[in-house]
Amino acid sequence: MRIIQVSFFIISLMLLSFDGEAQRFKAGAVFGINAAQIDGDDAVGYNKLGFETGLRAVTVLGEKSEISIEMLLSQRGSQGSIGGGNSSILTNVRLNYISIPVVFNLADWLSDDEYYYRINFSAGLSYGRLIGYKLSEDLILLDGLINENDVSWLAGATYYANKNLGFTIRYNRFINLLYKTNTINAKSLRSYYLNFHTVYMF
Repeated sequence: MRIIQVSFFIISLMLLSFDGEAQRFKAGAVFGINAAQIDGDDAVGYNKLGFETGLRAVTVLGEKSEISIEMLLSQRGSQGSIGGGNSSILTNVRLNYISIPVVFNLADWLSDDEYYYRINFSAGLSYGRLIGYKLSEDLILLDGLINENDVSWLAGATYYANKNLGFTIRYNRFINLLYKTNTINAKSLRSYYLNFHTVYMF
């Protein structure tokens, strides 16, 4: 949990340092949904929906570039049917994380009033700490085998309707395996998900 404490301290310092000086630091709030899946569980589609919300702190590097760090409460997992007909089984994995994405953003498409850029392209890495989970009865054998930590890469873009309000879509994929052992399924067992965020920058 130390990395979460350090990240919270960094975000707090950045938020406290926000004084508008040349807009060196910016702060914002993030809220939205995740559409998640687990590669290798035989259930197809981004069927598991969950919310994601938290804070963002931004350091401006240049006119078009910035780096951000976020602290998010994130719900992920998997949901779907395995098999067919009367023998089909509905599986459900709910995973709750504290996520800390560190993201590089590059801006483009200057607004008509030249006051802000409409598009931000982003890429980065995210650390997640599992804080709770729930498994359907058919998956109870996985209890205790889920990794408490995840590292994932992400890429996406944000469209800003104005200086403050933006809408983000991101793709996230685990680098490490979801389970502590690969004997359950040899294919991959990696979690991946889409973010659909609304962002408000103060």
